[in-house]
Amino acid sequence: MENKEENLAEKLLDTITDSEAEIEVYDDQKIFNISLSGSFAKRLTALGAWMTERKKPEEILKIYEKLATDSDDKYDHFTFHFETMLILLREVETKAKANGATKIIKIKDADVL
Repeated sequence: MENKEENLAEKLLDTITDSEAEIEVYDDQKIFNISLSGSFAKRLTALGAWMTERKKPEEILKIYEKLATDSDDKYDHFTFHFETMLILLREVETKAKANGATKIIKIKDADVL
């Protein structure tokens, strides 16, 4: 098994170090749809919560304030990835509501991952 993993790692390294190698990437101009289960959407929500737990509440507030500006220098790595997660979660929630895939429950009954 280790030999197979070494070959895979070697092939990957060869590919990323060869400037003539080709890879498939997303087209920035195209919009595509994906289907998610409610279970996976909950995992995304848990990931967003996990990200916020890595920072103090005041830091998260400062990040939200940064995101509210039009400044080009607002993006450190965490802020960039946090904003990406927020955009994804907003889109998931919007689509879930539009497709009748949400329900109202009491907070005490909510699943926690």
